[in-house]
Amino acid sequence: MAARSAAALTVVPPKKYDADGFQLDEVTLRGVTYKLREVDGEVYDDVFEVATSEPDDEGRRTTDFAMVNKGLLVKALVEPKLTMKEIQKLPFAVRQVLFVKANELHPAFPKEGEPEEPEKKDAAED
Repeated sequence: MAARSAAALTVVPPKKYDADGFQLDEVTLRGVTYKLREVDGEVYDDVFEVATSEPDDEGRRTTDFAMVNKGLLVKALVEPKLTMKEIQKLPFAVRQVLFVKANELHPAFPKEGEPEEPEKKDAAED
């Protein structure tokens, strides 16, 4: 009879938000702690616009999503602040984890069961 393996337990820490309601995250990679903050819609639109080409002869535009990822990471990183060139020079695995973290702060749709907006704290609770 085959032995059964125990299911792995995944502990998901509660999400953190700043005073303005923007989600925060941090991760330590190879001894460096990276702090990220969700960007607002205007910044996201600006990053998306920069990564989108001018219309071609048929009016079609293309978006470079690798550039969107890099631009979002530049804007989302609170500490340390890095330029796009500095991000490109990070070790590949570190850069990929940071891309994942930045994208988790900017999902297209909330995951099932997640509130679309953070619950507002009562000033008396602080």
